[in-house]
Amino acid sequence: MDTKEVITILQFQQGAKIVSATYPDGGGAYHFKNVVGVFLEKGDKVVVETKGIEKIVEILDPDVSMSDLGCALNKLSHVVAKVYNQLYLDAKTAEDLAYRRLALSQVTSRLNEYRRQIGSGALDEARAALTTYPQDDVLEDETEFEALSREGLGKTATSPLGQGRG
Repeated sequence: MDTKEVITILQFQQGAKIVSATYPDGGGAYHFKNVVGVFLEKGDKVVVETKGIEKIVEILDPDVSMSDLGCALNKLSHVVAKVYNQLYLDAKTAEDLAYRRLALSQVTSRLNEYRRQIGSGALDEARAALTTYPQDDVLEDETEFEALSREGLGKTATSPLGQGRG
């Protein structure tokens, strides 16, 4: 047993935990020691020191027993810190809301400009046509067409919907 293993055992006796984690690119489970005592749960992201470089990993198991450890105690690297990304998520949510509001403002501005150019009545009629189903004027035209067909006047005519009847 070397000095590093003895120190690691002493750390475990003082409450340190072994955690299992995976790197974002996969590659299986790796073990680290959580000496700083940060409360961890499955799925948490933490910064670990590995080969002198700090990297982010995702916790698979926050409390691995020594009997399940897949490496020598002297090979365990440290959990440096937990990644608290709630502030980032809050900022991202606010940014997305700002984008949506700006986009809606631009659409509203374009519609107002278009309404000014063609007159508000035409735009309101178009909006009503899109939201009214079935359209009463089309049904009236169809009924009139069918009446003419029965009288023999519409045998070569085309319905207002573009379908030939007769």
